[in-house]
Amino acid sequence: MDQFFYSLHDYPATVEKLADQMEPYYQAIKAIAADSPAEVVLLGSNYDESLTPPPFFRKYLLPPLREYAETLHRKGKYLMTHTDGENRLLLPLYREAGFDIADSLCPYPMTRCRLEEIREAFADRITIWGGIPSILLCADKASFGEFKQFIDDVLMRYGHQSHFVLGVSDMVTADAEWDRVRYIADKVASLA
Repeated sequence: MDQFFYSLHDYPATVEKLADQMEPYYQAIKAIAADSPAEVVLLGSNYDESLTPPPFFRKYLLPPLREYAETLHRKGKYLMTHTDGENRLLLPLYREAGFDIADSLCPYPMTRCRLEEIREAFADRITIWGGIPSILLCADKASFGEFKQFIDDVLMRYGHQSHFVLGVSDMVTADAEWDRVRYIADKVASLA
C-alpha cells in the first residue's frame, strides 16, 4: 500500500494511465454483472479511512462507485460493497456513492464508529449487513456478559427495523466461541 501511494504521488500520470488501461476489463465485468440474473452484486473492496482516505475516495472511488450503482439500478439490481474498516469520515461519501448495501460493516468496539452513528448517517438509504464485531465472539477480547449485552442491545434496537441484516463483521475467526455463535442464532430465532 505504501508503494502505491508513493507511486501515485510521484508518478500520478503513470498510475492513472495504468488505471485507464485496466478500465475496459472492469467495464466488461460491470456489463456482465448488470446483465446477469443476480439481484445483488457484491463489488469487492476494502474501504477504510486510512486505506482510502476521503480525498482519495472522492477522486478515485466515488465516480466509479456511483456509475456502478446507477448501471445496476437501471437493471433493477442492488450494489453491495465491503465496508469493514474505520468508516466515520467516509460515511457521507458512501451516501453519495449510491450503493445499496454496506457489507461487513463493523462498529465499535472494533472501530471508532458506533452502530447508531452509522444508522443515522445511512438514514435507511443504505442497508447495513454486519454489525457484530468479530472480536466479541472471542473470550480473550470480551467477556460473555459484554458480548451478551451487545447482542441484546443490537437486537432490541434494530431487530425489527428495515435496512439491517445482522451478521458478524468480516469473519467468524477460529478462536470464536461456539456458545456465542449459538447465542446469536437463538436470539434471532426468538424474534421471529
